[in-house]
Amino acid sequence: MDPLLTLSSSPAIPVGLTWFLTSVFMTMPSTSRFLLFEPRSNPLPQPALCLPSKSPPPLSNLLQASLKNVSKPMQLTLWRFTFSKLLSLLTFTLLSFPQHRFSSPKILLLNLRSTLPTFLLPALCLFLANLFNSLSLSTLGISLTYVTKCSIPIFTLLMGPLFEWGGETEGTNWRAKVCLMPICVGIGMTSYSNSSFTPLGLFYALTSCLFQVSLNILSKNKMSTSPITGPIAGMHCHLNMVIIGFFLSVLKIIGDKIYKINFHESRNESRNKLKEPIVPPSLALKASLSYHLEYTLSFILISLIHPLTYGVSDAIRRLGIIVYGKIINPNTEEKFNKRNVVGMGMALVGGVGYSVLS
Repeated sequence: MDPLLTLSSSPAIPVGLTWFLTSVFMTMPSTSRFLLFEPRSNPLPQPALCLPSKSPPPLSNLLQASLKNVSKPMQLTLWRFTFSKLLSLLTFTLLSFPQHRFSSPKILLLNLRSTLPTFLLPALCLFLANLFNSLSLSTLGISLTYVTKCSIPIFTLLMGPLFEWGGETEGTNWRAKVCLMPICVGIGMTSYSNSSFTPLGLFYALTSCLFQVSLNILSKNKMSTSPITGPIAGMHCHLNMVIIGFFLSVLKIIGDKIYKINFHESRNESRNKLKEPIVPPSLALKASLSYHLEYTLSFILISLIHPLTYGVSDAIRRLGIIVYGKIINPNTEEKFNKRNVVGMGMALVGGVGYSVLS
């Protein structure tokens, strides 16, 4: 069969292209606005405490009470998993409704009860990869975060034997593996900057990178053993993991609150401490919707291609994020120079070379 015909007919092509466009033009801008959000410098005075009334408190009051003193990266993680969980449950219920009718929610819950333990470890990696990525973005910015995460293809190749799929890459042309190096170096040159570098931010980015690689490989392995096949397997994998991620986020927030109150500060110190701003729900919903679309497409793509190929595609996607991030955030991201342009060319040549030679 003609390889070009096979490539053009592969569902991975439109899925990958949509994933690229969604993450670059939707997820990255909305995530940046979320993490950069700051309240007005002169906030309105808070009303005096009143006696509790019999009517239930407004939703906004409950939201403020639950997210009080919660960092913006952790707020973003909670919003993402909450919204994605609800939307995924609704999607699967609607998909199974023609066959099972009004028993669809019950059947879905029974299926989740049996599959959730299987995805516990990948879900933990998903939760930690998201959290540390948000911490890195809020510390280093877009460029330096992704200069670190551009090494995902290399880490994927090195960590493969630990997850027992390294043998699958032994037949890959060595020239294709060599193409991974200009991808990483090129993205590094594209986003090279030292004005916002901090060791803590580098730790966040490296940690997110390692958990992302583990997530990619583990989720691929779990989907390969699942009775569900095709793109639906990726959606089912994502559904299980966002449900677990939601509960992990809630436990993390509750644990932080208890730990800080009991061990770090008295109640008077807690009242005088500068509060973390609560991001408006409208901005949070935009960031959550874009995340849901990006990661649903991401897991569908993982079910269709090899983890190493996914890592290379992810590196090229991050190049697009870096370029567009510099355009829409001129005040926080440095302008391009000659070295950056050469780096973009190297990364693109490496990506095309790997696709052709692998």
